[in-house]
Amino acid sequence: MSQEVPQVKRFQVEKDLVLSYNRKGWVLIGNDSEFIASDIINSNLRVPYKDGKTMLEVIEEVIAKNLGQTLD
Repeated sequence: MSQEVPQVKRFQVEKDLVLSYNRKGWVLIGNDSEFIASDIINSNLRVPYKDGKTMLEVIEEVIAKNLGQTLD
């Protein structure tokens, strides 16, 4: 009985900022593999980022769009 391993996807948010995610969660990585936030630890992403959205909202949109889900 084999278990399906979720495919990890990556999205370059900015030059030195990468979003890595799968269906189980996400993590935001900066320069030199510096941990910035994750789906569990994300309180520092609630400040305005761009286009009137927070970084957390941008991350959720990227993941939802790529995984074919809608945000409600």
